Amino acid sequence: MPYIGEADISYFVEEDSEGSFSQSTNTGLLWLSVDTPISSSSVSGVRFSRGPGQAIYDNVTSPPTTLISGTSVKVSINYDYEDQLLFWTETTTRSVYRTELQSGNYVSTPIYSGTSSQAEGLAVDWVSKNVYWTDAAYNWIMVSEYSGAYAHQLVLTDIDRPRGIAVHPSRGLLFWSDVGTSPRIEMANLDGTGRQILVSKERNGVQSIKSPNGITIDYNSNRLYWVDQGLKSIKSISWNGVNYIISMILTEINFVFPFDITLDENYFFVSDHLSGVVWIISRSNTSNRRAISAGSNTGTLGITYYSPLRQAHMTSTCSDNNGLCDQMCVGVASGRTCLCAKDHVLNADGRTCDRNTHMITGHQLLFAIANGVYKLPVNFGHSQQSQNITQIIYNMNVFTMDYVYEYDMLYAYDDNSKSIVRTDLREGTTRTAIITGVNNIQGITIDWLANNIYYSDSENIAIYVCTTDGRFCSPIISDNIQQPRGIAVHPEKKYLFWADSGSVPRIERSGLSGRQRKNLASAGLVRPTSVTIDFSKQRVYWVDSGQFVVFSSDYDGNGKQSVYGANSDVAGIAIFQDHLYWTQPRHNAIGQKDLVNNNYVNAVFAWASPTTIIAYDATKQKQSPGPCDMDNGGCAEICIPSTGGAECLCGQKANTTCTQVLRCPVYLRHGSISEACDNTQGNNCPFQCDNEFSATLQRDLRCLDTGEWDADMNTLCRLDIDMEHFMLVADSLLATIFHLSLSSTHYEYAVLPITGMSNPVAVDYDPLDEKVYWTDVNLHTINRAAVDGSDKEVIAEGVQVPDGIALDLSHRRVYWTDAETDPREITVDEIKGHIYWSDWGTLPKIEQSDLDGGDRMILVSDGLGWPNSLALDVTDDRLYWCDALVDKIEYYNFKTGSRHLLLQLSGTPHPFGIAVVDRNIYWTDWTKRQLQRADKHTGLNIGGVGYAIFEKPMGVHTFKKQISSTLPATTARTTTATRTTTITSTTQTSSPTPEASLGLKTDALIPSKPISNAPPTYIIRTALAKQTTLTWNQSMPTSASNFTSGIVTDYNQWNLSTISGIVTGVVIFIVLIVVLTLVLITVYRRRRIQRPNIINTGFFQEREHFMKYSTDLDGVEVVPSAPPAPPIAVTRDSALDSLEHIYLTPQNAPERQISDSSIYNTIPDY
Repeated sequence: MPYIGEADISYFVEEDSEGSFSQSTNTGLLWLSVDTPISSSSVSGVRFSRGPGQAIYDNVTSPPTTLISGTSVKVSINYDYEDQLLFWTETTTRSVYRTELQSGNYVSTPIYSGTSSQAEGLAVDWVSKNVYWTDAAYNWIMVSEYSGAYAHQLVLTDIDRPRGIAVHPSRGLLFWSDVGTSPRIEMANLDGTGRQILVSKERNGVQSIKSPNGITIDYNSNRLYWVDQGLKSIKSISWNGVNYIISMILTEINFVFPFDITLDENYFFVSDHLSGVVWIISRSNTSNRRAISAGSNTGTLGITYYSPLRQAHMTSTCSDNNGLCDQMCVGVASGRTCLCAKDHVLNADGRTCDRNTHMITGHQLLFAIANGVYKLPVNFGHSQQSQNITQIIYNMNVFTMDYVYEYDMLYAYDDNSKSIVRTDLREGTTRTAIITGVNNIQGITIDWLANNIYYSDSENIAIYVCTTDGRFCSPIISDNIQQPRGIAVHPEKKYLFWADSGSVPRIERSGLSGRQRKNLASAGLVRPTSVTIDFSKQRVYWVDSGQFVVFSSDYDGNGKQSVYGANSDVAGIAIFQDHLYWTQPRHNAIGQKDLVNNNYVNAVFAWASPTTIIAYDATKQKQSPGPCDMDNGGCAEICIPSTGGAECLCGQKANTTCTQVLRCPVYLRHGSISEACDNTQGNNCPFQCDNEFSATLQRDLRCLDTGEWDADMNTLCRLDIDMEHFMLVADSLLATIFHLSLSSTHYEYAVLPITGMSNPVAVDYDPLDEKVYWTDVNLHTINRAAVDGSDKEVIAEGVQVPDGIALDLSHRRVYWTDAETDPREITVDEIKGHIYWSDWGTLPKIEQSDLDGGDRMILVSDGLGWPNSLALDVTDDRLYWCDALVDKIEYYNFKTGSRHLLLQLSGTPHPFGIAVVDRNIYWTDWTKRQLQRADKHTGLNIGGVGYAIFEKPMGVHTFKKQISSTLPATTARTTTATRTTTITSTTQTSSPTPEASLGLKTDALIPSKPISNAPPTYIIRTALAKQTTLTWNQSMPTSASNFTSGIVTDYNQWNLSTISGIVTGVVIFIVLIVVLTLVLITVYRRRRIQRPNIINTGFFQEREHFMKYSTDLDGVEVVPSAPPAPPIAVTRDSALDSLEHIYLTPQNAPERQISDSSIYNTIPDY
């Protein structure tokens, strides 16, 4: 077999008639363009830049030839040079197409229908004549021969969001990139076997891979190249079957969204989608590069170099009589593998295919209608072909069902026979009633590892567990439950989830024996019913039938979000890969939604009302060993797996030989329990806490008869870090937040144990709830969690580029910016009632407004480049900022209204985050990868703080707890905004009225929704959640001293422990109200927003002429606003009235446009 690339073929560059091809005269670059922003009317075309790389490089201004054009968006492209065939994927028609090039007519033929809109990679094996493509929404890789007659799902498991794909036919290898939660490059044989990870963060480090897109192969050197959108670079890896060497090829070019890559012997070609260009980069000297412009408002997508040098002629085993395969022949290193289409199975001879007699072939949806169970393909919503709803089970009125894939068994509750019936899916005729005489069964779920069935019984108001043969059954949850409905089990995590639609509707979780119960969600629920699990994303979904809404959260109840809202009843739900499916009985409909893009896909309509629905998925039910595998775990009847071993339950029928055995859980947050101990009832077990955590209990744990430990396991190990004076630093590449103690000069960093971060940027801290807040630009979320990693929540999602974040502790609000429209950092001045933000637009500036967005004004606008972070120093009444383009740290003096240069940074710095505390200013630097510090008054004493441990340090936040000489023990919060706030604990049980605010208007600003059911909080009000009082200490600037000094002095004279002290306090309190009211009337401008009890304030987005919203610290749902008319006004959406959203509009805010793509060549990205 000749080696690919050995053929000596010369280039012929001739001018053919536009739009036609001739095999002997064409080599060049094939690339896809599309009008942006992409819409249903966008024109998408196949472009051809003729010639070898050098000719294309020399003639970048020559217009390309448009071969094919239309309104269906084409994403990925490849070809067979010898057969003169062109292949591409289309998002609009959700299909894979083929066209013949030599005819000049370019008649396109669909070879496969039913891809999602994210079929973004395509590769052609020109030797065995097969085409491969990725689908990031269905999370699979498919292969088909050129006609499309035998499409086969090749890679299905442990794959998240596959994108780029490439083949190496002479080696029989397949490569692809995965941009999911664990980005990686993988390799397998062309038949999908022999998978191995070549590159990943875990294996090669965070600088090796972040968001890999298109990939290509240099067949001569056995080197794989890919473009990384996250790292904005070209990377490569060579392989020899044993060693894999990663190289950085190019980083200095300012890619915006590098989508795909190809090459010839001298040049790389990279499509940069958002900048609308194709880069041509010399392989020998990457500084030599030019760009082909796709045109105004045009993006570039798939790209491939069309040349016989890229596809040398060769033969394989499949070249001779299709390798004797019935359907599809795939070449591998050892010869060939025969594959069959999804509705066929490969026979024992390894060549022939027979029709699959199994009732369910491939991945199917199973749903119930009154007379039976039906099946439907999981990709029905994307297929252009008519879908046949096929009945597989007859004469059953199924309310709920589940299956065991390994044994091909379906378990369903039949309301006709009032029994739980098991059906063999191989034959379809064998039915066995395993549990009889049951009524009103609302949910069924199967633990396929332990062979147990769980069901919820609304008549007996209990949840039961039984063996799958029905011999033994036992109630496991009967207390504190009212109307159990849907139910789902996670055998690997050993979790049981269920919905209770009683008087206190909620979603709960427990262990598999019904203990260790945890309430996941209750607030805002009306009537939760169906429940299902997304095993790959580790989330639980449920239907609220009272609201026609589908919700989801993680397994701990964090990150609750509304996923889908219907216009009528929703009955059942199912998850397959990244798609949600649901039934709507009133409309006889089954719907499908793409969860990644948050897009409704399609619906199919039945002739009657569908109820329950499940996804029959081979990838979901993974097999793993468990404690019940051997001898039923030593149990006489029911064996329940637990984290500490097998538990034994006894059925309801008396059996003297059955002994119940319960185990205490061996999981300990931030610690471990000795594996050697016996964790059954009555025994003691030693434990230890992880590093940086200390134990709150100085003895062994004892397992009680209830199967619970005799201590609070949530607080047993406490984070042992300095919470008196510290700094938080976010690192976007390491995806973590560092803690640095500032109480000593040792400067030891600790990683906060908060999981699930992807690209954190800004960070803040709430000392009242002891929670960290951060933004994540990859996940597009605003998040918070306790410092020990518990209570993690997503409080806002769908924020395109969440850069800055700032907490308004006085009003319990959080503000953030969306840098998609230029604002970068934000900070809050709680004393003056202002917000400040930096803007990265075409006219960079730093602005100020009231907390409600009113009275907007520009503070600084000259000489700015990339004003990154802001730091408010309340003590000196200054606003500091760092600028990464002009390499300066400057400040604005509010007392004098003047601007000053503090530091002109030398070398090649890139300052990003900044904070002020005491006499120092701190900032992060991307190039130094170390925290920097200098004197905030002089700029002297510049130096690093601690070790250079960061990869890409981002936002920074400081906090310092102080002791006041005149007040009880207090806590001063000094943040990126350097607010000097004193937080005083108090035993006060009732809250002062809003008129007790310290020197600021109460009724003119926006009161917020209280947290933790505390009384409502107003501007700098003395009553907050957790019975905590906020006052301003006497180190405030002069501008606030008129309001603070006397108040703090009088406040300290209160003796709340005596009646006389209370009376004195009340008198002083009333006098203060009168005085402050007069001051407010004469000093402060009238506020524009008068309406109380509105919780969301905002942030300007000039380009789109509307405001981005903040939310209270409870994370009330944020909704986008519509373009409003000036001046600033408050309006209310009646449909969201209960959520109390407001729409704020800027007064005479100019609309700004970016006229060209030059901005993308200068602004650094994350």
